[in-house]
Amino acid sequence: AWSRGDERAIARAFAEDKDLTPRLREVLLRQRNANWTTWLKERLATPGTVFVAVGAGHLAGPTSVQRMLAAEGIRVDRIWPARARKKSRN
Repeated sequence: AWSRGDERAIARAFAEDKDLTPRLREVLLRQRNANWTTWLKERLATPGTVFVAVGAGHLAGPTSVQRMLAAEGIRVDRIWPARARKKSRN
């Protein structure tokens, strides 16, 4: 779903995951995303390059990292692989 850019499918998969109790969802997704958002905002204010890798579940849904960053006024752009860019032009 992520390689297709289908954030809804990712969010749906996590919403349907019965192993993710409301408490686990709060800790593993919302709180972790909020912590990353704070760290990324601070890190982006300093010189240099940083690489961040996260699981797809952190990049979909209402508490996704990129939505939290956008709420802080930070623009987030998805970078598509070359093969996906070629398909989207046709």
